[in-house]
Amino acid sequence: MSLSLSRPSCWPSDADFALLASQLSQPPIYPVPPESACYPVSDPSGNCAEVIARAFDPNWRPVQCSLPISKRSSFRTGRLGSVSVDAQTAEDVQAAVVLAEKWNLRVVVKSTGRGNSPAGSAGAAGCWVQGGGHEILSPQFGIGVDNAIQFTVVTSSGSHLTANVYSHPDLFWANLRGGGGGTYGVLTSVAYDTHPEEYVVFVATEAAATPAIAQSIGGYAYKATSGTVIEATQLFPSFYSVYTGIFAGNPSKTDGEGSNAELVSRLLPRGLIENDPETVAETLLSMNNTVIYHLVAGGAASKVDPDSTGLNPAWRTAAAHVVLSEGWPEGTRVSDVRLIHGTLKGYLGVLEELLGLGGGAYFNEASLYESNFQETFFGDHHSKLEAIKDQYDPAGLFVVVEGVGFERFDDTLDCLKA
Repeated sequence: MSLSLSRPSCWPSDADFALLASQLSQPPIYPVPPESACYPVSDPSGNCAEVIARAFDPNWRPVQCSLPISKRSSFRTGRLGSVSVDAQTAEDVQAAVVLAEKWNLRVVVKSTGRGNSPAGSAGAAGCWVQGGGHEILSPQFGIGVDNAIQFTVVTSSGSHLTANVYSHPDLFWANLRGGGGGTYGVLTSVAYDTHPEEYVVFVATEAAATPAIAQSIGGYAYKATSGTVIEATQLFPSFYSVYTGIFAGNPSKTDGEGSNAELVSRLLPRGLIENDPETVAETLLSMNNTVIYHLVAGGAASKVDPDSTGLNPAWRTAAAHVVLSEGWPEGTRVSDVRLIHGTLKGYLGVLEELLGLGGGAYFNEASLYESNFQETFFGDHHSKLEAIKDQYDPAGLFVVVEGVGFERFDDTLDCLKA
């Protein structure tokens, strides 16, 4: 967890931080940007040369500050929190949240995820389930939230609550089952209903020949913007090479690589596909971009009462989660990046026209340009989610971009709108 200045007049004293340190299982972390090695106050050394050499390394970007232009320059931490807590226990989280609530500090929760690890993945007890949680087995076993049976969470008051169908059922329904990520509290644990392990002997693509299989199959499909069938078959000379390349991983790889990309998405209703397949196909094929069809809806996911969880009801009538993305290499000119932004905004408009304004989207993988995010991400659950947000976080300590309560803050996310 990271804490940063939210309002200039509200910053704890050294005594407050000393008290915090005494309550934590690990010492507080006071991050310093790597670029500080190039400033006079840091007694510049050979580290500055390394900073300059790595200035355009994507893995350094989140903690970058400008290099000094004079000896009087000073550095700032930018998006990096002023103090961080390496939370190993729920008590660590409580101590940090209590301090943040008292002094109106901005809280940033950093879960595990797709970082530098060779096998990085989304945390099973993090944003994956809080936003809904999909995977290729969703048509067989349901969305992630359908399998979550209990959570523990630290709220803005510092309380450590257990939420399930019997205890704090409203919080269980909202934040912890698809209602918009960490806008209600800090999740500390999740209990899932698990399923017997099954072994796959052979997989064929003739799923439509057997209706029972067709209703439960899941997977991913990509639309290439150019190329031929011959070129595609040359990419996969044997099944074994594909298997080892995708599933076996690369244990010799020790460092990760970041990339720049943005995306827009929509949940594609099954009814629209069945009633007007030509329009759907023509619209999606007309987009000269990478299109990913996540076949992670339908089947078991569609058999759950839409109002049983805070998840966007659009999930229950969807056939697929469709994503359009565009990336750019490091060093791309700002003007070219803006053109990419414009292209994606245009595609978002095309999707809205196809589905209707406010058509549902998956909260965890969506656009930053939504004109009506309340309807798009939460549907008719939004008003109930907002009431639950006010009950458990009345001070607005937790803020999530385009999450419940987001519209109450200014562009900096530091101050409530007047």
